Amino acid sequence: MFIRYTALPTAFLFFSSCTVSTAPATSAQAQSSPPTWNLIPGMPAYPDPNDIYSAGRPGLLSPVVKDFPADVYVPQNRMNRVSVIDQTTFKVLHHFPTEREPQHVTPSWDLKTL
Repeated sequence: MFIRYTALPTAFLFFSSCTVSTAPATSAQAQSSPPTWNLIPGMPAYPDPNDIYSAGRPGLLSPVVKDFPADVYVPQNRMNRVSVIDQTTFKVLHHFPTEREPQHVTPSWDLKTL
């Protein structure tokens, strides 16, 4: 189930929906070559190919997200829902239902889909 939002937490960016190549490598290749990322179409490359989180470092977030609210998405797997909490006031803003036992809330690389 995909839920469309225009505002997602700014702590997340460009590191979901990607995989690392599973092609076998020699030990010399593994030590000297950065990983090969299989990015989805339209997704920009990582600033540092050795660091999957490199696009989310301070100062590197897209200007598109600068005015997004600082909300935290908390999965509640026994209740089959996700709570949205304002991290500045700690107030629960709302809940949205999920199918079954949500465990992780991760936005897509373009921050349009959870």
